[in-house]
Amino acid sequence: MSSIIATRHTQPLAVSIQEAGQLLSISPHTIRGHIKRGVIQHVKIGRRLLIPMREIRALTQPTAAPTVQNDSPQVHGMIA
Repeated sequence: MSSIIATRHTQPLAVSIQEAGQLLSISPHTIRGHIKRGVIQHVKIGRRLLIPMREIRALTQPTAAPTVQNDSPQVHGMIA
């Protein structure tokens, strides 16, 4: 059974801050800032902070830009 596990290619469930920075092409400092602001969720195991791969995937997925709908006519940049 161990040979099946050893030959299977698996992706990690979480990566270090440095690895997350490499995957996202941003600095570890930026990753830490995103963690502090709550932009990136993390897991703390002992003294290590790990970033779940689902967070990496979520950050790299395209998001739809919000559309602004304003039916009021504008006069010289002011709403009439």
